[in-house]
Amino acid sequence: ALATFFEFLDIYYYIPLCMHKSFFHLCSLFSLVCFTSCSKKVDVLLKANWDNQPLIAQAGEFIGDVNPSLYWSFFEYISNCITDSSTDLDCFNCALKFCTQYMPFGYSQLFEFVQGLQYYAPRVQMYRHIAQEYTQGYNFSNNSCNIFVVLCDTIVVCDITLLDTYLPLNLTTCVSKYLDIGHPSTLLLSNINITSNSAIAVVYGPFGRQITFNYFAKIKSLVKVDLLTGFVYRPWYTSENGHYSSLLSGYGVELAIKDTEYHTMDDPTFEDDYDTDLDQFLFIPTLDGLNFQVLSSLYISYSQELYSLQNRILEIKQQLLPLKKWQISDLGLQLCQWLLNSFPQMGYNALYSLSEFMKFFPVECKQLYLLDITDGLRKEILYNQRIMHTFGVENGQNLFLLNGVIQILDPFTMMPFLINEMSQFSKLESLGMSPIDIYSLMQLDFDLDEMEYAIDTRHDCIFHINDIENDIEYSSWTRNLHELLRPTFPGVIRQIRRNFFNLVMCLDPSELYTYHLLKSADYFFSNNIAVTIGFIFLSSDATDVAKSEIIESFSCFFSFLSNNISQKFAFNWLLDISTFMFSNNRTFSLQELANNFHKYTDNKFIFNFSCS
Repeated sequence: ALATFFEFLDIYYYIPLCMHKSFFHLCSLFSLVCFTSCSKKVDVLLKANWDNQPLIAQAGEFIGDVNPSLYWSFFEYISNCITDSSTDLDCFNCALKFCTQYMPFGYSQLFEFVQGLQYYAPRVQMYRHIAQEYTQGYNFSNNSCNIFVVLCDTIVVCDITLLDTYLPLNLTTCVSKYLDIGHPSTLLLSNINITSNSAIAVVYGPFGRQITFNYFAKIKSLVKVDLLTGFVYRPWYTSENGHYSSLLSGYGVELAIKDTEYHTMDDPTFEDDYDTDLDQFLFIPTLDGLNFQVLSSLYISYSQELYSLQNRILEIKQQLLPLKKWQISDLGLQLCQWLLNSFPQMGYNALYSLSEFMKFFPVECKQLYLLDITDGLRKEILYNQRIMHTFGVENGQNLFLLNGVIQILDPFTMMPFLINEMSQFSKLESLGMSPIDIYSLMQLDFDLDEMEYAIDTRHDCIFHINDIENDIEYSSWTRNLHELLRPTFPGVIRQIRRNFFNLVMCLDPSELYTYHLLKSADYFFSNNIAVTIGFIFLSSDATDVAKSEIIESFSCFFSFLSNNISQKFAFNWLLDISTFMFSNNRTFSLQELANNFHKYTDNKFIFNFSCS
C-alpha cells in the first residue's frame, strides 16, 4: 500500500519535503514472515476476530462511488471474468483490469490503494449484518440458498420460482427499512416517488455470480409489469462461499509479535546434522565485503563454517550499540539525506527500503551518523520550516499537504478527499488542460463556505423586471468601475450601469400582505435606484391545491406579459391586482384572475392565450 500511495501521488507530481526531527512514515501492509538465525523459518499468521470481506464486493462499492453508471457494467464484466474456483488474486486482477480499461487515468492506482486499506470492508460487513436480521430462523448453512430476496422486510424468498406467489404486495402494510435509494445498485421505474411503502425487492447474494444475474432477470420482468417498483442489490456471502478470518498485518502487528517472541521463545543452538548440500544454507551475496556465495562454491567442505560466520556477522550488525549525543543530534537530517541520495537510483524502491529501515531503526541508525549532510538540504529544510511556521507547525510536528490542502495523516480520513480530487483531475483533463496547469489549479485552497449563495440571482425561476446593464432607461449611466471610488453621501447607491446589487422577493401574490412588498419594489424601480429587482412566486401553503394553481397562474401570466409586452408592463399588472385586493380586503379566485388578465390585455394585442 505504501508504494501504491506514492505512485498515486505521482499523478499530481511528487515533491520531496523533508522536515527536521520528524519524518512521515506509512506502514506497508504485508504478511509477516519471521526468520530465525538458522536456516529454519517460522511463518506467523495472526487472525483477527472479524471476518475478511471479499475483495470483489469492495471493488464494486468503490466503482459505484466513483462512477455509478459503471456499476452494472462492472458486475457483468466480473461475472464473465471469474468462476467459483477463482482466488482473491484472480478477482483483484480482473477488477484492476476493468479500472484500467474503462476508468480515467489514475483510478487504477487509487483502486490498488483502496483495496490495500480494505476501505470498503466496513460497508460490506454492514450489509452482512443487515442480512443476518432476515436469515434468523432460516437454514442458510448449506449451499442450497446462496441468494435470497426480501419483500416488505417480512417476506424472505430463497427460491426465485416462488417469488410470484407473494405478488402483488399489500402496500398498506408493506414497510421497508434500510433502503438506500441513492446506491448505484438501485434499479427503479422512472418517475416514481419512492416511499417506505413502495414495493421494492432487496436482493442479497454473491457479487458477480451467474446465479445473481438469474435473480435480476426475474425481478426485472416483474418490474416491467408493475408488480414491483424496483430492486436494490447488496453483496452477501454465506460462511461457505466467501467468509474467512481476516489476517492482521502491518508495522504495529509485527512489533507486537516480536515483543511476544522476546518474552516467550527461547533461542537455542540447533545441533542438526548438517551435510554439505548447499541447498540447506542461505548465503548472502555481499556482507561486510565478503561474498559468501562465491566462498561457499569455492570451499564446499567449509560450508557449515562459512554459514556460521555469516550468521555471527549478522548478529553483530543487529546488536544495539550505545550512541553518543553528537551522533544522534542530526539523525533526522541524515535520514532525509539518505532518502534523497537513494531516490534517483532506486526510485520507489527507496520508499520500500525506508519502510524496512524504520522497522529496525534502533539497529540501523548507526549507519546514519557518518553520513554527511549537504548545505542545499539544510537550506531547503530551513525554508520548509519557515513555511510550516505559517501554518502553526513547530519543530517535531508533522504537516501533510495534498494539493495544497492540509490533511490528517490518516488514510481512512483522507480517502474521500482523494476520490474527490481524482474526480476533479479527470474532469479538468477531459477539458484538454495540461497536467502542469491542472497541478497548479488543484493546489488552490478554496473555502467553499465563502462561495455559497443564499440565492443565485442567475436562476431561471426568478422573474426580473429590470436589467441595469441592458435596459435603455439606464443608458446615461457610466460603466466605469472607478465610480465606486468617487466620494458620495453615506448610504447612497452609486449609479453604475452594472448589476452589482440585486433585490429578490419571494412572494405569494394571492396574499394581501404582498402589497407592501410590491410597493417597496415600486419605490426602487420608479426612482431609478441601481438595484436589479426580481420576484419568485411561491405558495405559503404547499398543501392547498387550489392555492397552488392560482400561484402557477400568476407565474404564467407574469411571464407571458414580460416576454410579449415588457417587464415594466407585467410589474404594473401585478401591482394593480395587489392594490385592488388590498383595497377591497379580498383575494382573487382562479376564474377572476383569468378574467382580469384578459381584460387588462384586451387593448394591447389580439390573439387567444391559454395557460396550461
